[in-house]
Amino acid sequence: MVPQIPFLPVLYDMLGGLGIGVMLAICFDLLRLFLPHGKTSVFFLDILIFIIAAIWLFSYAVSISHTGILRWYITGSALLGYLSYLRVISPCTTKIIGIIHIVVMLPFRILKHYIMRLAKFAGKYCRKIPKKTSKKRTKKDKKTLHYTTDVLYNSN
Repeated sequence: MVPQIPFLPVLYDMLGGLGIGVMLAICFDLLRLFLPHGKTSVFFLDILIFIIAAIWLFSYAVSISHTGILRWYITGSALLGYLSYLRVISPCTTKIIGIIHIVVMLPFRILKHYIMRLAKFAGKYCRKIPKKTSKKRTKKDKKTLHYTTDVLYNSN
């Protein structure tokens, strides 16, 4: 028969699991920033987070928890902390990081805009420069009728 555990140590263990869950979600959020957003990278990131969670929860349960073994309420509170961070805090941090990304990338976007504008101007200017040709050749091209194989139908 399992001995009854007092409520206060259970509460401490649950708060510890909640903290572990929040820290795992922060790690997940930070790793997601630096990795590409493909299906395979998210899959491997999920596997990595599950492995880290297992190691972290077992080491917490063995070393710090009051019972000395991993209990269901520690795992449940870690899951609750993880999901609460991802649902409540992560959208705000994602928007803040997006704003920071826009501010940091703004000089590069402006520089790219001016470089592309300069390249378009240079392209237009280079096309307007007339090519040097001989006068005899231009007169010959104007007088010669060009043979075309197209049939012209009169619409009248």
